[in-house]
Amino acid sequence: MSRKLPPLNALRVFDEVARHDCLKNAAAALCVTQSAVSKQIQSLETNLGAELLKRHSKGTRLTNQGEQFYKDIVKALDIIEAAADPFIKADKNKELIVSVPPSLSGGWLASKVQGFHQIRPDIVLRICTQDAPIDSDSNVADVSIVCARSDEATSPLSEHLFDEELLLISSPEMSDVAKVNEPKHIVEFPLIDVYEREHLWQSFFNVNGLEYSPSLSLYRVPHFYMALSAVKNKLGIGLVPNYLCCYAVEEGGIKLLSNTTHKSGYAYFVKTTLHKRGVRKIADFVNWLKGELST
Repeated sequence: MSRKLPPLNALRVFDEVARHDCLKNAAAALCVTQSAVSKQIQSLETNLGAELLKRHSKGTRLTNQGEQFYKDIVKALDIIEAAADPFIKADKNKELIVSVPPSLSGGWLASKVQGFHQIRPDIVLRICTQDAPIDSDSNVADVSIVCARSDEATSPLSEHLFDEELLLISSPEMSDVAKVNEPKHIVEFPLIDVYEREHLWQSFFNVNGLEYSPSLSLYRVPHFYMALSAVKNKLGIGLVPNYLCCYAVEEGGIKLLSNTTHKSGYAYFVKTTLHKRGVRKIADFVNWLKGELST
């Protein structure tokens, strides 16, 4: 008699969602879209006839049934992975899959990654983002760099990397921008908003004792790297992470309007699974990453 098993891919997705407490971060770890994760969870719930997750404003949480189910299946998944590990092809073992937020992957990490290759030239580094296409050969990322609110509870398997700090920037060629020598002057210019950071400008205005109006935010883009591009194209003033600004300033593409950083309330964390912590290539990457961020 054949085994009566739920969809195995859905189990893998449920494992990631349970560990991250967030559909978005689970999607990043799996290198798939958030919509794909939601569909897999719905498929699993339908198959089991049980509600496994409750969604709330800050992410997701397991229901009582979900918690019990996760405690049972995570042990089985660990056993399966440990059993399969010796049979993985040698060339596959040379691949390290790193999931990174889009703005960090295209800005800071891309400029630094050659340093890791000098330490581990034998490793093929595969960088993916949440927006990466679904690929039949995709495994769960070995290492995930995720961004979350600083005040959110984090998993014991996550390690804090750095707090997100933003800089006020514009194009040096933007008309009349030279007169911006303190925060109150920015109300005379269009502001570039970022979907992934709600209330960012509201927070900046509050900190500087200014009154904010949503009408000032004339442009909205999904990611910080797009905000940087919009600034370079003279569409307005932006608040962008300092890790994205350094090279653009050196190249003359943007101008810092202030050297004071603004804390967004978010931070970056590195995550991996417990049974992968001891894998040498993963430990080498995490140690290299922390070393680069400390310099």
